[in-house]
Formats: sequence, structure tokens, C-alpha cells
Amino acid sequence: MRSLLVLVGIIIARLSYVIGVRKTITIENLKRAFPHHSDREIGVIAKKSYDNLGRVFAEMIYLRFGSLKAISEQTEMTNPELYHESLAAGKGLIVVAAHYANWEWLALSGAMSLHSNFAIVRKNIQTSVTERFLEHLRLRSGNTLINTDNAYRMLRTLREGKCIAILADQAAPSESVRVRFLNTSVPTFEGPARLALASGAEMLFAECILNSNRGYSITFRKIERSASDTIESLTQAHASCLEAMIIKHPEYWLWQHRRWKNL
Repeated sequence: MRSLLVLVGIIIARLSYVIGVRKTITIENLKRAFPHHSDREIGVIAKKSYDNLGRVFAEMIYLRFGSLKAISEQTEMTNPELYHESLAAGKGLIVVAAHYANWEWLALSGAMSLHSNFAIVRKNIQTSVTERFLEHLRLRSGNTLINTDNAYRMLRTLREGKCIAILADQAAPSESVRVRFLNTSVPTFEGPARLALASGAEMLFAECILNSNRGYSITFRKIERSASDTIESLTQAHASCLEAMIIKHPEYWLWQHRRWKNL
């Protein structure tokens, strides 16, 4: 089931690339991030990024309706001890992630593999067929959802010693803190840093990549905390984690999004 869905998803994604769906945005973003790459190199990454996006959309259907046991068996958790040690500190845990590889797989299967649910922070989106679909998908393994405007609930969750998960890589308002990211000083969401400073919670960055078995490997990177932490330093820390991932595997990131629109 999954293989067939992915094949169809990639075919649709390649057709989207050929007819130019968000192609200009993708190429512009890649040229900004990799100014020394040739047009050919940029084109190769762009095409692979569309393949990945087609895979992600196809796998969303699999994640929604497929066997939870099978999904869990296709997931490798490389360092679960780091997650459990951070959560055991007792001040709550903030897991920062990005629209990289399959972020929905990370949230759903990661929680099952860790035997620990996430409170997933989501945008305040009006009810729609798509949103209801995603909500059912995200709740399948026992995760919960928190709207981005509900800071009180986020802090309460952390103070209860639980984990919240946040995607923090999309375009932020121009008045947000600016950090260095792929050759540019860019406004970046302050939410993870503000929550960490207010609660004292530990912070991890989560990486999810396709592995050789065509499943996914999940790895956590620790964001060190200190008394001198600031919104800027913590935001820069998770932005740098993402940048390192993108440089290593640029085809996995969502280049079709206008990340630099609010410079």
C-alpha cells in the first residue's frame, strides 16, 4: 500500500514540477541558500525536493489509514535515551522540528517509538476537510494538539513535565528575532525560545530522514541550556541545527515555501 501511494505521489509531484507549480519560488530559494551552486545543481535538488514532497503527501494517506504497528516497525529511533533523559529532568521538554523529510511521520511514529506522546503545536486553521484529515492523522497515536495562540496551555503542559513539539522553520513576521540561516539574517519564530525561557524546559531538535530500508530514522540533537540564554541565542541554536541538516540533505526541505518573504 505504501509503495504504491508513494509512486503515485512522486509522479504527481514531477508533473507539478514540469508545469511549474511553485517552481519559481523553489529555484529562487535554492539560489539564495546555495549561491555557488550551478543551475544544473540547483535543478537536481529542486527535482528531488518535489519527489520528497510527493512522498510526504502520499505517506500522509498511509499514516492516516495504515497499520500503526507497521508504521512503528518502519521507524528507527537512533538515540531515544536523549529524549527520555531530557524529559526526566522534570521541567518539560520542547522538541523543535522542521518541514523536512516527513514531519508527520516524525510526530506520529516518533511518539509510538518513544512510548511518550507529544503535544503538537499547530496553526490556528479554520475547520476544513484537510484540517480534519490532518487532525485525525496526528491524534492516532495518542498525541494532542495545541493551537499557536494558546500559550497558557503550552506552559501548563511543560510545567506538568510533558513534551510539546513545534515546527519552527516557516516564514516569521518581520518583527521577529533575526538569526543567521542559510547565508541570510532572517526573522525566525520566537515561540520555542520564549517557552524555554519561561519554563526552564529542556530543548531538543529532531531530525527525520529516509533510511536505506525506505523507512525513517529519527535522531535528536540536544540544544544546550545555560543561565545566559536569550531568545536570540536559543533561536539561533535551533536554526543552526536545521541549517546543518539542509546542507547535508537539501532535497528533504520544503523549498516550495517563501521562507525569506519577510526580510
